[in-house]
Amino acid sequence: MQEGSDYTETENFIQRFKDHKLHGHDFNIIMAVIKEMGIKRGADLAYFRGETYGEALPPPYQSGSLRLYCGRYSRNIVILCNGGIKTSRLVQTSPDCKPHFDLMNALMKQINERAAERMLREVNKKLEGNLHFEIGDCYE
Repeated sequence: MQEGSDYTETENFIQRFKDHKLHGHDFNIIMAVIKEMGIKRGADLAYFRGETYGEALPPPYQSGSLRLYCGRYSRNIVILCNGGIKTSRLVQTSPDCKPHFDLMNALMKQINERAAERMLREVNKKLEGNLHFEIGDCYE
């Protein structure tokens, strides 16, 4: 959750797209995949579109222009972020997606670095350790 916000990034995504007329089908696919991972199969790599430091949903075998950016820490842990409507081939030229893509990459870069330094670890399917992140206004 970003400082000063009442909602997580994922809650903002859900509020924005749950009743969306044009992208409701895409939203339902993304939610179904999250449910499938959480209840039945775990976070298999096949569910994700690889991005710079993280991933995106829906899976590559699903079409649609709605993206939810996330980071797969392990088969048991996925950090869900926010997303938007991808309007061009490259996310960097999709103004609705780019800020969420950048935030996810900045966050996952820090998570990956902390995991490599053993400052984070998975314990009983939960992420433990230093979970306070300072992303700032300018993403690296």
